[in-house]
Amino acid sequence: MGKENNYVECFMYYMYNRWDLNESKKLFGESLGDHIYTKWTEKIEYSIDRTMSWYGDLDKKCRDKLLERAKEIYGED
Repeated sequence: MGKENNYVECFMYYMYNRWDLNESKKLFGESLGDHIYTKWTEKIEYSIDRTMSWYGDLDKKCRDKLLERAKEIYGED
């Protein structure tokens, strides 16, 4: 499996096992963390593929931060 696939797997494990309001605030700060988590909960209600849809709506800086955190927790490196 290539590194890109590992990153996707890390991200999905991270979102399933660790993602919550506290994690969002830890990663993005109090205000932005609350905003990003609220956007995620709204996606849960309206989208079958909620995590990837929500992820796609974030800007690159926020996506990169999430991916780095996922790799930090679940990555092999």
